[in-house]
Amino acid sequence: MFKGFYYWEAFLTTILLMSGGIFFGFRFRKEVTYKGVFWFLVFCVFFIKQAYAAFYYSYHKEKFDYFRKAAKNLILTAGKNKVIYLCEEIPHHLIYYGKYRYQALDFIYVKNCNPDVVSKLKDRWILISKERFESLGFKEKKFSELRVLPVRKKLYFLVKNY
Repeated sequence: MFKGFYYWEAFLTTILLMSGGIFFGFRFRKEVTYKGVFWFLVFCVFFIKQAYAAFYYSYHKEKFDYFRKAAKNLILTAGKNKVIYLCEEIPHHLIYYGKYRYQALDFIYVKNCNPDVVSKLKDRWILISKERFESLGFKEKKFSELRVLPVRKKLYFLVKNY
């Protein structure tokens, strides 16, 4: 659970913020001033921020690259310098990593994606979300190649028909 946890950073910041809070708390103990309250609140905000960041970023560190992994899987499946037809959906992160970051794919958006349009795209890769795939009534046997591409919480089908 604590793999890659930023112990030293969280510990050091916590010690500094607690000592600063204690210093200002004792300094302004007898007379409460606006300056003392202000600095105490500043220390509290940074303490809460650091505690949140130490837990959040270490927990999600391994999960930050799901779009990169999905784009790499898309490139490996379709091949470099291929065109992917997007069926009524624009997965922005896949386009960014596939087209601009890795410069390996090109994307064409198909506005009206229906079975007739898909059947005309012979020997082409088509990216369809699972919901759209089911709503169009496609079956897995209709395509010569069908790959499941999970992207975060959504499933896409990468299909090719001959």
